Amino acid sequence: MLESFFRGDYMPHGHCYLWQPHILLTHVVSDALIALAYFSIPFGIMLFVRGRSDIKDNSVFVLFSLFIVFCGITHLFGIWTIWQGVYGIHGISKAATAVVSMLTAIYVFKNLPTALQIPSVTQFQGVVNKLNVQSNENQALLSQLETQRLARVMLDSLPVSALLLDDQGNIKLGNRNVEREFAIDTALLSKGKMTDFFVPQNDEFYQSLSVFGRSTDDTELSVSFVGGIKASNGNTIPAEISLTKIDYAESNLLVATIKNLSDLTEIKEALAESKLRLKRATSATEDGIFEFDFVNGTSSCSDTLRTLLGTAKGEKLGYQDLIEHIHPDFRHQVQSVIDNHWKNKVPFEQEYLGESASGEYAWFQIRGNSSFTVEGEPKILSGSVRYIQSQKETERSERQKSSFLTAIYESPTQAIWAAECLPDNEFKFVEYNTTALKRSGENITLDMILNKTLTELSGAVFPPNAIERIRTNYAKCASTKRPHKYTEQLEVNSEHWYQTSLYPVFDEQDRVTHVIGSAIDITEQKKNERALDEQNGLLASIINNSVCGLYVYDFEKEANIQINQRYVDILGYNLTELNTIEDFMALFHPDDRDHVIAHMEKVLTSSPEELIPLEYRFLHKKGYWVWCYSFDSVIKRGPDGKAVQMLGTFIDVTEKNKLLNQLSESNAYLERFAFVASHDLQEPLRKISSFSESLTDSLQNKFDSEDERYQLSRINDAALRMRQMIEGLLSLSRIKTTKLDVASHSLSALIQEAITDISMLLEDSQANIKLDVGDTYVDVDITLFKQVVQNLIQNAVKFVAKETKPVITISSRVTVGFIIVEFADNGIGIDPKNANAIFEPFRRLHRREEYSGSGIGLAIVKQIVLVHGGSIECFSNREQGATFVVAIPRRLHA
Repeated sequence: MLESFFRGDYMPHGHCYLWQPHILLTHVVSDALIALAYFSIPFGIMLFVRGRSDIKDNSVFVLFSLFIVFCGITHLFGIWTIWQGVYGIHGISKAATAVVSMLTAIYVFKNLPTALQIPSVTQFQGVVNKLNVQSNENQALLSQLETQRLARVMLDSLPVSALLLDDQGNIKLGNRNVEREFAIDTALLSKGKMTDFFVPQNDEFYQSLSVFGRSTDDTELSVSFVGGIKASNGNTIPAEISLTKIDYAESNLLVATIKNLSDLTEIKEALAESKLRLKRATSATEDGIFEFDFVNGTSSCSDTLRTLLGTAKGEKLGYQDLIEHIHPDFRHQVQSVIDNHWKNKVPFEQEYLGESASGEYAWFQIRGNSSFTVEGEPKILSGSVRYIQSQKETERSERQKSSFLTAIYESPTQAIWAAECLPDNEFKFVEYNTTALKRSGENITLDMILNKTLTELSGAVFPPNAIERIRTNYAKCASTKRPHKYTEQLEVNSEHWYQTSLYPVFDEQDRVTHVIGSAIDITEQKKNERALDEQNGLLASIINNSVCGLYVYDFEKEANIQINQRYVDILGYNLTELNTIEDFMALFHPDDRDHVIAHMEKVLTSSPEELIPLEYRFLHKKGYWVWCYSFDSVIKRGPDGKAVQMLGTFIDVTEKNKLLNQLSESNAYLERFAFVASHDLQEPLRKISSFSESLTDSLQNKFDSEDERYQLSRINDAALRMRQMIEGLLSLSRIKTTKLDVASHSLSALIQEAITDISMLLEDSQANIKLDVGDTYVDVDITLFKQVVQNLIQNAVKFVAKETKPVITISSRVTVGFIIVEFADNGIGIDPKNANAIFEPFRRLHRREEYSGSGIGLAIVKQIVLVHGGSIECFSNREQGATFVVAIPRRLHA
């Protein structure tokens, strides 16, 4: 059966209408409009309920809304059943509507008695009108009560003692000031009579009070009486009572005001005391007081004024006397100020130079004011004169200080500013000079910085990181309450360095209120320091990477104060290790210590910038000896010229000395070998030469052919050359072993002697020698140096082209430390690549058939020059002659 309620296959209701459109549409439209109306009515009810929040029980409205909604639903199902036979569902909706309808009806009948008690609109409006009338009356009464309260408050707050009396003198009302001023009991004021506490001076008061209270004469509205007020503490206070009549509600009332006369005595006493104080003040003040009465022709002045002007006590001092004490240059100026004062009737003040009590002019200040007659003429001139010389001097000093401060503040080289200290490490700029503004950057104006905090400037004017750095430094100055100096870098357009100084400013409670700052541009100094650091770094790098060890020795400390890295590399010690060695001399070789001591004495007495050499052995940290060759020089002297510090440089010559020793031993061995060999070869050569010559003589006429004669002559020639070579080798070895006999000789005379010895050769070759040596002197061994001259001349004569007469030019010049002697010829020249080879022993550049000789001559020349400490070089081109340049030290010591 339940399923039949939800079937829709029943015959639609439209069949009952025979599907006639006019009947069908009438039902559909009517049911739709009814449903729409039913659905809108609950919405209106809900709006009503929401607007009436005073209705607490909404049950009836909910039931009526549900009833109406369900009715609308049944009408919708009525439309649906025209086309669909859903009569079961339609019936269910009607059943639900019936349930809601019955519940609504039951609720209505249940609450019907209560609903009948609800007043009608007319009844409700009448009640509202009555309430409005009553409310207005209550409001009027409250307003009158408030007015009365305000009147009472105003009356009690008046600084005048007042009473309200009837015409019999009974007190109706009194204000609080009567209680406070005269100490009258509150109960007496509320129900007493005025005569209970007022004691008149005479009995006329009582009669006058009665008559005045009942009088209807409007011409007499007030009257006053003098007497005393009896206070609750028993004292009688002198007072004056003034009575004023007023009409109120057709009755006469009196307002009594009471004036306390006890202050009059105090006023008189105070006035007398004031006069005494004024007299003491005028005598104690630095100002001289005056008063000139132009009408009566009298004057008065204080003793201080007489003292200032140098007038005797008691002597009359008038207006003209005051004017005459003024310096003539200022008299007209002061008189003009007083005339303007009389014209404009305003107080005047003027500074001037006046004659002081000492008779000298000093600075004074006059102030004054006048009273005038009815006609406006000056009557009395009163004023004061003050001695302000010290003040003027102070002002002048302050002006100078102000000028100095202004000059400092406006300095183009120093930025100055002031920042106010705010809470939470905040600072606000209140001063900022032109230099500081220029250094803040382009397009930055004073308005952009002045009265701005660091937070406001962050990012807008200065970078945030710079602002935080500034804030940290300012906070440090403010918190420590001490000046704070630091160096800072700011990048505004370009990099700049500043030396900044901050100074705290304190108030009366010793709190820092401001921070004053100044900054000097040290960019150039920083650049110089940076360049100096780079230079020092480069210098340190050069020193440490130098081939020489370096040390700075302090004679006062008797210790090295600085060494370089090469020192450590060569000797193994660092500076700390050196200075911890107790006996520094123990590091020197025992055989060298005396030389070191003598060397140090020589350094101490040396001239400025003089280098003193020394070769010695020093103990390496690892225990072996190191040969050192050093140069020492004094680099710092005391005021007395005494040496304070010494700079020394040295190199490790251990290997060199080893090689020199080996070379010396080798050379000595070679020299001995050459000498022995040459000496031992002499004897066989002499025999060969002797036998070959004897054989040649004995076979002079017995040769079978010229070839035999030629071969024998070649033996003789070979023996001769061999003897010459051995003699040259002996000469070369003797040069190295022979001790030099050095003396100063005239170069011109020495060359002339050498030329004389080879004059035959020069005549045969028709050689022309040009001499240009002037008065030059050389320090040489004359015997050896003559060999140099002769060998070079002989070479020039020998190596000349055929049919060419030799021309030899000998010249000299002086350089720093050397005498330069040049030998230039017009010979066949030398290939530049052989310029050094020609000085080697037995080195020949030509065949013997072309040019004779042993090849040992130039080697001897070079050896002689070398043993003199000099040098020799050859400059030549083929077929252009040759120039030999000999350099001999100017001062040679054997």
